[in-house]
Amino acid sequence: MTMKKYLFTLMMAAMSVTAWAGQYVLTVNSLGEADNGREFRLVSFDTGDTLAIAKANQEKIVFKGTVAEPVMARVIGGDYKLDVVVETGQIQLDADSEITSGTALNNNLASILKEINAAVEEYRNIEKKFKNGEIDEQTAQMDAMLIPAKIENALNSGYERNKDNVVGQWAFCNYITVSDGVDYNELIEMLKDAPANYASLKRVQKTLKSLRAVEETAEGKQFTDFAMTDTKGNVTRLSDYLKPGQYTLVDFWASWCGPCRREIKNTLKPLYEKYNGKGMQFVGVAVWDEPEDTEMAIEQMKLPWPIMKNNHQSSDETEMYGIQGIPHIMILDGSGKILSRGLQGDDLVQFVDSLFGVTPSTK
Repeated sequence: MTMKKYLFTLMMAAMSVTAWAGQYVLTVNSLGEADNGREFRLVSFDTGDTLAIAKANQEKIVFKGTVAEPVMARVIGGDYKLDVVVETGQIQLDADSEITSGTALNNNLASILKEINAAVEEYRNIEKKFKNGEIDEQTAQMDAMLIPAKIENALNSGYERNKDNVVGQWAFCNYITVSDGVDYNELIEMLKDAPANYASLKRVQKTLKSLRAVEETAEGKQFTDFAMTDTKGNVTRLSDYLKPGQYTLVDFWASWCGPCRREIKNTLKPLYEKYNGKGMQFVGVAVWDEPEDTEMAIEQMKLPWPIMKNNHQSSDETEMYGIQGIPHIMILDGSGKILSRGLQGDDLVQFVDSLFGVTPSTK
């Protein structure tokens, strides 16, 4: 090869690399036939900004574009919310398993997702065994209590392994959201050990705000009032349900929330039958729900207590209290002081009984 041809070959190779640098092709496979023709968006995981839009065809979606550096993203459309790293290269995302592959960071993400999926599958097996009568309710509840810790461990270890890349940011944001052990001060301490750019992530800022709200509405603090509408469309305030010398149980719930429905059936209704009109008020606060779905659930479950709701999916009320998950139950005294929040099941029953001087030994 002559020197001229050699230089030409090197130049073409360099141009080829330059043309490919920053380009990505993301293929989402295993969609349902009903998704064909549906529009999907590829958005920033942290900010929600749209990166690309594509329509599903032949049960898959193909996003193409360029990125200057890896971006943690999410594919949204239909019932799907699929996380993926957008980086240079050919990326595969399986919609069924939600597992990513094809590039280094997506392989890192996949290793965390596989651990989480295994924990979720374990939970499903517990539910299946309970429904089939293979284990009793107490065993099912005890086994299910171990699952959140496994998910937290997967996220925390994933963060430690990927601290200096966007997968670490993803794991960190999810960990501080799902972990019950992280309060405002704990998160501040965690951010001291994290890369400096973590503190500026919008998801981290939102969680800090939420945890601050939890502190401001902690047990022993005064409740924060808010207005919604009742089932007749009348404006009502939480304070309307407080009565001097009586307690008020406040249940934040949604129609689609299975744990909410179980808590209503197994815990709240028995408490209502025992204490309603005998020193305790009950009120439900419907959040994160469509109003027509709320109304249907009220009828289906024959809820006997008043329900506060909005004419849209509401989150303002949960943000005031820093509530990350439902059901979330609070007990207020007649002056509006928060006596407890977050208790469920037997713990809630024992606390309410204690307010009325009933102990386990004298029930």
